[in-house]
Amino acid sequence: MNSIPSDAVKHDEGDTDLYQYASVYFSKVTTDEGKTTYRVEPAPPAESIDSIPDGTTTLIAGGETYYYVNKNLYIKEVQDGKTSYVNSEPPVHAAVDELPEGATVVQEDGDTYFQFDMVFLKQNDNGKYEVVESPDDSETTTLGAES
Repeated sequence: MNSIPSDAVKHDEGDTDLYQYASVYFSKVTTDEGKTTYRVEPAPPAESIDSIPDGTTTLIAGGETYYYVNKNLYIKEVQDGKTSYVNSEPPVHAAVDELPEGATVVQEDGDTYFQFDMVFLKQNDNGKYEVVESPDDSETTTLGAES
């Protein structure tokens, strides 16, 4: 996309500026040829949300349940008797018994990883999974898809 609406609102999201028009977010990208384009991006994560929609995909890592809502992971937090869900990702080395629905297969340097959102998992010798650092230059395929 070469342009976005002139009344899109700019948001500073740390290292990246996002532009919002209605409920759609864009990032500005400069191509190798020096041309400016815009790419649709997921909405930035809310710091916290009040509830989890029914049927939400979960990832259980290190004994903590992570809820996948609006392309972001949240954990349950109870503070002063009030329950909310806070944006969070599982720590590296957290144990995972089973892959969440929607995980993809990632091949890197002969190793197989599984990716769910921005979380990478690797199967260990006992058939369980462990959260690992992101492999570089990975090739992703959808689980169950023909290679």
